[in-house]
Amino acid sequence: MTTRVTAEGLVIAQVRVAASPALVREQLAGAEKAHRLAPTTISVKATPDGACEKLQLSTRGLLSPFHLETRRCPTSTGWRETLVRSSDFKEYWNEWTVKADGTGTLVTFTTRTLPDVAVPESIIFSQTRRVLAKLMRGLVGALGEH
Repeated sequence: MTTRVTAEGLVIAQVRVAASPALVREQLAGAEKAHRLAPTTISVKATPDGACEKLQLSTRGLLSPFHLETRRCPTSTGWRETLVRSSDFKEYWNEWTVKADGTGTLVTFTTRTLPDVAVPESIIFSQTRRVLAKLMRGLVGALGEH
């Protein structure tokens, strides 16, 4: 598993798993189930919105929980989630991509998460990398791999 921060401020986590792309997609298909893999999710409620899902999320913040409403839609390679509204974030989006890789699957999670807090971006990036590493470990565990 790898995590990195790009010059544009994207945080990217990647993991290769033995599971098939279909099995990985099944694990990530429901927004509520996918968000529960993250250690920072306090609560998540999804409602259908056409081919997409609208989510009401509460996540662990620096001092108190962050609240946000997002919209998660399928893409040709996975899912993309975008911010609908939040007073706690200046910017928030993420994207799962699931790609066959030899006998397994390469799973990538890319995010731009910028909470509206007076904290240096370097600390936000560092914290986001830690969270994404735990998110990917959660996915690997949910797939029954170690």
